[in-house]
Amino acid sequence: LKADGGCAKTPADYRWVSSDANVLSVSATGVVQAKRPGKATVRVISIFDSLNFDEVTVEVAIPSSLVMLPNFAVETVVGSHLQAAVAMKAANGDYFYRCDAFSASIKWSTGSESFMVVNSTREDFLKNMLEEVEQSDVDHSCAWTYVYPARPRRAILQASLSKHLDHSFCRPIMFKA
Repeated sequence: LKADGGCAKTPADYRWVSSDANVLSVSATGVVQAKRPGKATVRVISIFDSLNFDEVTVEVAIPSSLVMLPNFAVETVVGSHLQAAVAMKAANGDYFYRCDAFSASIKWSTGSESFMVVNSTREDFLKNMLEEVEQSDVDHSCAWTYVYPARPRRAILQASLSKHLDHSFCRPIMFKA
C-alpha cells in the first residue's frame, strides 16, 4: 500500500497498523502479508498528527480455482509466439486482483517437444501485449507466459499451481488450468 499527503514528507513519517494481526500484517513501509482468511482494516497514521489517518479494509481469501484467461490468440505461425495468462478466483467467483505474488509458483507445460514455454514477468508481458487483450484480463492475471512453436503441431497449454502456505492455512493449494 502507499500513503501520500498530509503532514508527511517521507514514507518514514507514517505508521502502519493492522486491526487483526492474525489475518494480515503490514510492514513499516506498507507491505501487506496475508496470514489467514478473514478481513482486517489497515490504517496508516501520520506520526505528526494521529488525527491525520486513512484506512482500507482488506479481505484475505484462499483461491478456489485457477483459470486460463480468454482473449488470447490460439494459433500462430512457426517463428512467432502465443501469449497466455492465468487468473485465480475465490469461492464466491470474484477474481483475485494483481495476484502476481503467485507467479513464481505457477508452472507451465505443453506436453509437446514442438513447443517451448518461456515464463514472463508482468512488465515484460505488458510491453509485448497484443492489442486484442482486454485490460481487465491483465489486471486479474497472476502469471504470464509465451509459447513458441518449433514446427506446425497442436498442443494443450497447462498451468499448474502447487503451493504450501503458512501453517495457519488448513491445506496446501493445488490447481490446474
